[in-house]
Amino acid sequence: MQITSGRGPAECYRVVALVLEKILKQAVAKGVKTEIVERETGPLNRTLLSAVISLQGGDYHALIEDWEGSVQWIAQSPYRIYHKRKNWFVGVQTFTLSESQEATEAEIRYETLRASGPGGQHVNKTESAIRITHLPTGVVVECQDERSQYKNKDRAMKILRSKLLEAEREKQDAAIAAQRRSQVGSGDRSERIRTYNFPQGRVTDHRLTGDNKNFNIDAVMNGGLDPIIDALTTADQAAKLASAGDENG
Repeated sequence: MQITSGRGPAECYRVVALVLEKILKQAVAKGVKTEIVERETGPLNRTLLSAVISLQGGDYHALIEDWEGSVQWIAQSPYRIYHKRKNWFVGVQTFTLSESQEATEAEIRYETLRASGPGGQHVNKTESAIRITHLPTGVVVECQDERSQYKNKDRAMKILRSKLLEAEREKQDAAIAAQRRSQVGSGDRSERIRTYNFPQGRVTDHRLTGDNKNFNIDAVMNGGLDPIIDALTTADQAAKLASAGDENG
């Protein structure tokens, strides 16, 4: 799962950090094991340009469904007191390793090289260096930092995954930026999943309707997401029953 500011202003960087905090807390409650794969810090204290976390076990599918999409955060800027804008957007996307940065053996060409540079006789006499080429993208990684060929190969694979993940993230950042430009131009906010409205003290989940879509923001910020989850579950079950009735009718 990736949370990104989509190259938004500093306020969006702060929202990325806050959303990450909420997701990690909710993951604990759902028994989902998380690991922060990568975190790109922002220019200000307690801000993040983006974060990538892995999700395993527990009810991680529900966690994804609860957050994936565009999140709107309504609050006064903590950095620009007199700034009129109060709407800040961040994007939450999910992807699997097989779809993004996990390369298969068939996609990789390995080459062993004789390491160069300082290191004594061992460096000069053994082919411990590794060059990896990812054939679909042309990305090349060389590693000779370790004395063992196995360790160099393992390190080179980690660097390759990081490079492919970076390319995936840049593509998604571009998509989020394009979505933001489209929303600004058209006024369309249909892609939002949730709005955190601090001035009015409420959280609105846009996948729900009527009075059932508004929740107390203090309770939600303190980790009380169960009412939202229960409402979404009820709405989903009702929609499935209605769909089944239409098909049978």
